[in-house]
Amino acid sequence: VRDIINAAVGPKKGKKIHALLPKNPDELVEVQKVGSLVYSEPKASQRTEWLKQNGLCMDHLTVGASSVPHAGRGAFAKRPIQKGNLIAPMPMMHAPEGRSMMNMYEVTRGTDADGDRFMHRKTNEIIGQQLLLNYAFGHEDSSLLLLPAGTLTSFINHAPTATGKEEKKKKKGKTPTANAKLIFSDHPEMQAKPTNFRELTPKEMLKEDHLGIIMEVVALRDIEQGEEIFLDYGDDWQKAWDAHVETWNQKVKRGDLPNPWPTRALDMNQEYKTKQYPTASELEQLGQYPDTVRQVCFLVVQAIKGGKDENTKQWGISKKGNVIDDDNIFDCSIQERFGPFEDEQPSPIGGLPYNYTVTWTDKEDQVVQVLNVPHSAIVFIDQPNTSDQFVKEAFRHYIAIPDDVFPQVWKDRLVNNVEVDDESKTKSSDSSEHEEL
Repeated sequence: VRDIINAAVGPKKGKKIHALLPKNPDELVEVQKVGSLVYSEPKASQRTEWLKQNGLCMDHLTVGASSVPHAGRGAFAKRPIQKGNLIAPMPMMHAPEGRSMMNMYEVTRGTDADGDRFMHRKTNEIIGQQLLLNYAFGHEDSSLLLLPAGTLTSFINHAPTATGKEEKKKKKGKTPTANAKLIFSDHPEMQAKPTNFRELTPKEMLKEDHLGIIMEVVALRDIEQGEEIFLDYGDDWQKAWDAHVETWNQKVKRGDLPNPWPTRALDMNQEYKTKQYPTASELEQLGQYPDTVRQVCFLVVQAIKGGKDENTKQWGISKKGNVIDDDNIFDCSIQERFGPFEDEQPSPIGGLPYNYTVTWTDKEDQVVQVLNVPHSAIVFIDQPNTSDQFVKEAFRHYIAIPDDVFPQVWKDRLVNNVEVDDESKTKSSDSSEHEEL
């Protein structure tokens, strides 16, 4: 078998395939049932009882439109969560030089001696910071940033920690307050690791190329099913946000920024969750969609049994059982609408009880008509380079890890400033401040 596989795909790929297969050919039937990971990664598959005792549940959250104005999407509790219990684990990728990594510079194209093109800095002037900074966790006295790799935790929005006055407002429904906090995980798996990242300096972490930090989002109080989850991003974040809003409003008053703000795909998708899509002919009467968005369809098409028109297909689901995938997104135009259907749900992927006939242009530039496209398979996306992340004035700031949680050994910026002489201290402070602009 080994020789046959090597002959078919080559020794390099063959070695990888061998690792996925059992040594005994009689066990191939089991691989077909449960997958090859049972042999290549035995710990990747565990029984439910083992997971309940040793795992961290990643299924307490769902995503929806945030209750906070202009916040976009937020994370919501799938089920009731008691005070002190886990909301979600948050594995962290460490970036010891994270602050400088987020800086953006003006770049220009170049060509090397071999004719290969490359990008390089035009100047060393910092012109902005990466959008990723908004999802990173850090501390004002550290160069280290932590980038979350957990499921849906990046959708958790900010709300301040409750005070007596804020708690009264919360009860009146005027403002949300934090109902969750961040702590380091003491899961036995973390204690069993040979390297304790909480004892390493950011410089020492540069040598570690594996994920070694897990934090947990836990409930500060009892949380109801469907309630939005909030973390306190810290006082520095709040001050930076307030200053940003004030500056933004001034620019709007001067006419430097558009007012009202352009419609985004998120707005349109939220609207059409409970609203039928118009057809192309209806849009001619109602007015076209905003030029900042475009309508697309998730399409997996199948031939119609007995159909004579090769350019008419049937919407379907792939053999893998999925449709909602980036590889299946295509521009489309709605020609007909059918429904609502009262007696049965026409869509296998949920959504409003409508389906549609759409047209799209395939890779051979043929216009194809697709029948029975479900409502949930049609969405809006932002036009290229028009979403909020491309706005130069957009807000950028890391999420603060509380001082009593953040390890002292990670505070390398504070240590550096204390240990150098006054002249170097001034330069160090200046460079740090410049880095945060």
